[in-house]
Amino acid sequence: MSKIVAIGDIHGRAIWRKIVDENPDADKFIFLGDYFDSHEKKYHPARQTFNFKEILKLQKELGEDRVILLLGNHDFHYYDYREKYSGYNQATYFNVHELLVDVLKSGKMKILHIEDGVLYSHAGVSKWWFEELCNVDTLEEINGPEFNTRLLAWNCHVGYSRDGDTISNSPIWIRPNALSKSKLEGYKQVVGHTVVWAEEFDEFVKLGNEEEIYVNDLLPNYYIVVTDGIVEYRKIMFREEIDLEN
Repeated sequence: MSKIVAIGDIHGRAIWRKIVDENPDADKFIFLGDYFDSHEKKYHPARQTFNFKEILKLQKELGEDRVILLLGNHDFHYYDYREKYSGYNQATYFNVHELLVDVLKSGKMKILHIEDGVLYSHAGVSKWWFEELCNVDTLEEINGPEFNTRLLAWNCHVGYSRDGDTISNSPIWIRPNALSKSKLEGYKQVVGHTVVWAEEFDEFVKLGNEEEIYVNDLLPNYYIVVTDGIVEYRKIMFREEIDLEN
């Protein structure tokens, strides 16, 4: 049996430590991106940077084949200086730009990961984006060094949505509604990016059951465990106390 733990958008939170501790038998931990930018004052830019470096330490300790880091839109604008999305912070750019360039170029961070028939990415891979925009033959090539990362940027090729809710948007931008309209056949998809509030949880579980699109931007309440391709949501209880002076 294979057990994969998918950790949604952390935005500077250290909750990932508890998730890792609760799953010592996991074969892989997949972080779905968005390590930076927070609306909570306690997760200031320096703390977000420290937290990301701690995740990189975990990857080094357990191995790149066991700890997989994926790129989110709130990371992309610190990688590509031409992009600035909501939450952008100039101090964070200076803190992490070179580091993000290094981890992406070296393959320590990827755009997507496929295992046991499940496709993991920050927001999801639509059939339209893959077939009409990417100019690659296989999904694996999207992680390759020759892939044009400018294709990840928000676009309005098929209609306009300020939130990326169109089928032409990329694996760091597309929303579940658009993803379900342009399904990439043959895969279940586990994604983050779209915040799931408590009152919406049942709706998104239903989406997973019907469309095989499992939304995992659920922290600090839930994360996802995939066992031999079977997806389940796990409840987590965690309260992070932070001294704002440090």
